Amino acid sequence: VDAATPAAIQGACLNDAEQDVRMHCYDALIRLGGGPRRGASSIVAAGYPKALVEKAEKESVGLQPRALDLLTSCLGNEQGLAEALDA
Repeated sequence: VDAATPAAIQGACLNDAEQDVRMHCYDALIRLGGGPRRGASSIVAAGYPKALVEKAEKESVGLQPRALDLLTSCLGNEQGLAEALDA
């Protein structure tokens, strides 16, 4: 996996034109982030906090709670909190 892969996956996940695809991506990431601390750390390491702060405002109303749930998972991580606050 090269260094650009996490960003490409993140972009495809959060910006897919189909709401159902984004919903399933959020749900999978929420399960990962809500599990062992390592899961949330992986989500933070992939650069999601900043993207989620931006996305939470622009996301469709039906998916905003999922974006915020996933962002909440990132806030328990010191780096995730810092990135979210800087966004």
